[in-house]
Amino acid sequence: FMGPISLRKALAQSRNIPAIKAYYLAGEMEPIMELAQNMGVKFLDTDREYGWPLALGAAEVQPLSMVASFGTFANGGVYHEPISILKVETAQGEILEEHKTDDGKEALDPQIAYLINDILSDESVRIGPNMSVSGRNVATKTGTSTDPDGDARDLWTIGYTPNLVAGVWTGNNKADEGKPAKNASGYVNAAPIWKNFMTQALQDFPSEDFSAPEGITTASVSKLTGKLPGPGTPPDQVVEEIFASFSVPTEVDDSVTQTDVDTRNMKLANEYC
Repeated sequence: FMGPISLRKALAQSRNIPAIKAYYLAGEMEPIMELAQNMGVKFLDTDREYGWPLALGAAEVQPLSMVASFGTFANGGVYHEPISILKVETAQGEILEEHKTDDGKEALDPQIAYLINDILSDESVRIGPNMSVSGRNVATKTGTSTDPDGDARDLWTIGYTPNLVAGVWTGNNKADEGKPAKNASGYVNAAPIWKNFMTQALQDFPSEDFSAPEGITTASVSKLTGKLPGPGTPPDQVVEEIFASFSVPTEVDDSVTQTDVDTRNMKLANEYC
């Protein structure tokens, strides 16, 4: 528990309590699963009542669909169905069948997708170097699930650039066949594999940044409240943050005031101090 924390840092570092709070703010299970499915996630069990553990990864999913859903972020909110066979041709080069790329479907507001991309590519808040690729702007997320005894079971890392998304699952989903190493996690076990793959896969391509859609705004806010800085907001508690056009803060921070205190006991000063 780190105390009050921004959503940016909470998401980047996989903090559980903020995720559970976000679950309730988002309307709980039904709208969350509907959004995830629109983005491409295929749940193995859609009839189960997961409740708030859904926010921590309690619902099992197919890895390919999870990777495709992260591609929705990379595509600025547009989901494309995964395709495994692009073209079939004869030995003479005659094309028998060929996949035609479509426009996909918008599953997420482009501004929201960009906010996620900006957070997951922010090296100042991510867990560590296993989630970075040298010279590349990559967005990365790890995940670790445990069994009732607290032993790691599913160890994930999924990350992407504007033109490539890749996911790595490690672990063991059969309890009678052993368990991953002690203290295993998505960051320790899956992330190095992901990093090595992405480093090789991207080496012949230019580096790309995630382009901001129309409406994205930058504003100075108080780290204490997320509101606009007020007269009493300490300068070291003011930070630049990005916002969607429909969520730019309008309230002013009034959480800090100045008053006289007695330096001997830090109580409010009276006429005898």
